[in-house]
Amino acid sequence: MSPRADTVRKTTLPNGLRIVTQRVPGTLSAAISLHVLAGPRHEAPDCRGATHFIEHLLFKGTQRRSAHDIAVAMDAVGGMLNAFTDREVTSIQARVMGEHVAAAAEVICDMAVNAAFDPEELEREREVVVQEIKQYEDDPEEMSHDLLAESVWPEHPLGAPVMGSEAQVRALSRERVIVYFRERYVPANMVVAAAGDVDHRRIVSLFGRALSSTGEAPADPAHPPRSVAPGRRVLSRPGEQVHFCLGAPAYAQSDDRNYTVWLLDRIVGSGMSSRLFQEVREKRGLVYNIGSYAAAYRDAGLFAAYGATTPEQLETVLALIGDEFETMRARGASDDELRRAKAQVKAGLAMALESTGYRATYAAMCEIYWGRHIPVGEVVAKVEAVTREDVTQIANQVLDPQRLAYAAVGPLQEEAAP
Repeated sequence: MSPRADTVRKTTLPNGLRIVTQRVPGTLSAAISLHVLAGPRHEAPDCRGATHFIEHLLFKGTQRRSAHDIAVAMDAVGGMLNAFTDREVTSIQARVMGEHVAAAAEVICDMAVNAAFDPEELEREREVVVQEIKQYEDDPEEMSHDLLAESVWPEHPLGAPVMGSEAQVRALSRERVIVYFRERYVPANMVVAAAGDVDHRRIVSLFGRALSSTGEAPADPAHPPRSVAPGRRVLSRPGEQVHFCLGAPAYAQSDDRNYTVWLLDRIVGSGMSSRLFQEVREKRGLVYNIGSYAAAYRDAGLFAAYGATTPEQLETVLALIGDEFETMRARGASDDELRRAKAQVKAGLAMALESTGYRATYAAMCEIYWGRHIPVGEVVAKVEAVTREDVTQIANQVLDPQRLAYAAVGPLQEEAAP
């Protein structure tokens, strides 16, 4: 029996390259992505910032194409090409009409295999990355999130900024960048994902030919973050508001307790009906921006509340967040809150899956973290199975005040307590 049109199919080639695809009926375009297990957590101390720097350099030319040629190749077929780096994965992504899948695959593979690292282009792009770091450092909201990660995971790569610091990027030699690239960018360390108007056998053929080199997946130099006392980071910056985060370690990506964390997030701070939004913004008018979020990685996770307020109101806002955390730990969620949270999670997933780009990324992340595709029905069933008791239990673990780290950026004294 042939597979259904929307079935996720997987092939693992002899060199370790994994390819997952999903043909989506009714679509005319295709999302194609190459995911490499490369991020700050894989960087040795002498190559901090290398992963993100390489992501930039991939667009600066290959042994066959200049940077202009790469741009023209995608524009010529009406396609879009982008990339991102997070703490554990780098992804090169293309979106094209189905008839131009081969052109997109060829460009992606050329970038990932034949990057030239031309010395002049490398130095020019180094300055671009430095400017990006400076722009990021001018954004107190972004800074507060990275400071929280550093507070939760001190002296661990997961707590390091994705881009590295200006000093670290300036210290990277071309030779060190190339060594790191050759270590991480091998087929055994890659996952190809495609969704939309795609044919599995064709995707396997295109990428299998282009990524035919061999080599073992590199050893992972990173280790699981160890439990430490909660940290506290305050960065004094001029401004009208203090941007802050309050959070604690949570669970690894593959841990089923994350289904409960998603619901906890919705109840505590994600959405207009959430407790923090209603109590701190709607009832008291102390903030414009407040919420919560959850992040998960291979062997660690994070749950946090965030917001921005004036220095004079900061202590009050933090106390209100602490009160909501304690109320959640003591009383848990109401039936109505849990129903709303489940509806939000399920609707959010359904809406996201209308994007072929999301489908491709979802398929890749399933492969990277679980080694198998997780059907949407399975996700929905596990979300539906979460009980009020589950939420209370997870809240008591994640929102324990003894585990909460704190980070803030704004017009504060760096030694002052919140």
